[in-house]
Amino acid sequence: MSASSSAIISDLDVNPLYLAFESKKARLADGKAACLLLLDFFKQRVALETDHAKKLQKLSDARIGDSDKGALREALMNLRGDSANRAEQHRQMATNIEGDIIEPLERVRDAHDRLLKTVGEARKDIRSLRAAGDRCRRAYSRFVLQHRRAHASAAALSKPGPRAFNPPDDGYWDISPQPRAR
Repeated sequence: MSASSSAIISDLDVNPLYLAFESKKARLADGKAACLLLLDFFKQRVALETDHAKKLQKLSDARIGDSDKGALREALMNLRGDSANRAEQHRQMATNIEGDIIEPLERVRDAHDRLLKTVGEARKDIRSLRAAGDRCRRAYSRFVLQHRRAHASAAALSKPGPRAFNPPDDGYWDISPQPRAR
């Protein structure tokens, strides 16, 4: 294992950015849950405002007071006009809530989804990187152990002794035709 990869792996063990993924995920999940609650609330509010606007519009369209004369007719016409104005206000309120609140909240919710996915992938990458680091450490430990055993075997073979391999003198391996001394 090179020094740089060892440094990266040890940085992963110490770096608070990598250790904080759990808390980041929890905070993102809390933020997403709050966003979903707000979205649900405002969608219900839009439905109520729209329903109220329809009912007020229905009241303003009713033909009450058409046959009456004088002050009663004027009062009923003002009431119908006021109902129509209120219906328009509630319709506009529903439109404003959809455009100014719900759409940005949906974008925030989508951003939370993307961030949660990114954090999940990063956590998965960290786990696989740590597992790879552990595999590298084990392989390096096995290599060092084999190297030490081979070094010990080579040292044991080079020592003279009953179990050691003692090669003959240099001339023994020479294949040129020279008479041997007796």
